Amino acid sequence: MNEKRNPIKKQIQRTIFKTIMFSFAATILVFGLVLVVMNTVDERFYANYYENQVPEISTFVHEHNDEIVSDPEKAKPMLEENIPLSGMHYQVLDPSGELLYGSTTKKLITETDSLINKINTVDRHSNEATNYLPLIDDQDRLAGIVLLQYKIESAAENIFRISFFLLITLPFLFIILFTYYYGSKFGRTFHTPIQELMQAMRSIKRQELDFTLTTDRNDEMGDLIRTFQMMKEALVEALQRQWSMERNRTDFLSSVSHDLKTPLTIMKANAEMLEMKTEIQNKKYLKVIQKQVNRVDGLLEDFKHVLDMENPDFRLNLIEHEPFELFTEELYSYRSYIEGQGIHFHVNIIDEREAKKPVMLDRKRIRQVLDNIFSNSLRYTPGNGKIMCNVQIFEAYTEVTVKDTGQGFSPEDLPFIFDKYFQKHSNDNEAHRGLGLYIVKQIVEKHGGDVKAWNEEGACISFRIPEGGKRES
Repeated sequence: MNEKRNPIKKQIQRTIFKTIMFSFAATILVFGLVLVVMNTVDERFYANYYENQVPEISTFVHEHNDEIVSDPEKAKPMLEENIPLSGMHYQVLDPSGELLYGSTTKKLITETDSLINKINTVDRHSNEATNYLPLIDDQDRLAGIVLLQYKIESAAENIFRISFFLLITLPFLFIILFTYYYGSKFGRTFHTPIQELMQAMRSIKRQELDFTLTTDRNDEMGDLIRTFQMMKEALVEALQRQWSMERNRTDFLSSVSHDLKTPLTIMKANAEMLEMKTEIQNKKYLKVIQKQVNRVDGLLEDFKHVLDMENPDFRLNLIEHEPFELFTEELYSYRSYIEGQGIHFHVNIIDEREAKKPVMLDRKRIRQVLDNIFSNSLRYTPGNGKIMCNVQIFEAYTEVTVKDTGQGFSPEDLPFIFDKYFQKHSNDNEAHRGLGLYIVKQIVEKHGGDVKAWNEEGACISFRIPEGGKRES
């Protein structure tokens, strides 16, 4: 890769540098614009501008005294030429306070009784000022009054105040703005590769490894993506080796299991022939041989079931069954066998549904579940003991619970009884390494259900099958 390396540390440093520099430049630019605006502010916006015009207007009024009242048509244009009407109102009143003319007909004052006392004074109310200029005729009598009203607030001061506020806050605003912009831009460069890595992780979790990650980045993120791709390729190779070994192991075990079946069948047949020809006192030895041959034959059968279920191509044969009828028939078939072993067998089937509805089940596999559970109970239930099976059928699921009056599960064994090749030691020190409950768990879970076990005056095993079963593609 010939492209110059671009570490993430330098990318972050450049992002911070750009944020600070552009914020500083934008602040300087706005500061310059504010200075330009402040230098171009018209002097009329200052607080004392109109107040400073009053002496000049007063001089004009004194020069034209009586003429302002006696000849309005001539005086009015001259007054309005000398009075800055953009920010000042005026009115000419007679001595009684009646309006003669002015820049507005709105009353500038409300009290006219004390006009004489206000001549040559200034009234100030909040942000306004009113000047009272007397008009004297030739005989030194009061001919009228000129009112001048103007604002004394400074628009320029407001502009300066706003400008000062902007100069204080704008640097922070620009930093926030550019941080958001460059932070988002920086984040987008990492968003896509991170999402691709997360999707790749989810694919690996599902064991879907037919993907390829590529990148032209020359930073730590690029290194991570390339390393992840190398890890995925190594994982594919490892899984392929594991799958190959598993396939060879399964084929080998299946072959061995099949090959053992023939000598076991021959041994069983010969033991039965010997039983017919052996004296009574020696038959007990043949019984031991037959028992152990049958036990090994059962283990091989369980082993075959495990190999079948662990095959990726294994599928349940799901068919609609009415659960009440199915469990009634299946459980009835166990009664004679269990009671023939000297064990009391009690069955209770309760249908809680409002309307009967078929359930998707693999009947052969459900029978296998019941076989294994009852076999486990028979092995550890003493003579004259009890095995109780309770079936509850609900709208959403069917639950089957089997209880016995045997010794129950030991506390140290209970968490592991559904594990593959779990070995339990009974009180008579005989080791039992079975697959029965492991097979139960596998079949129930392939139906979309769950299984659990606990102790309650003996061993209890319960499994639940949902109403719809688990449709496997």
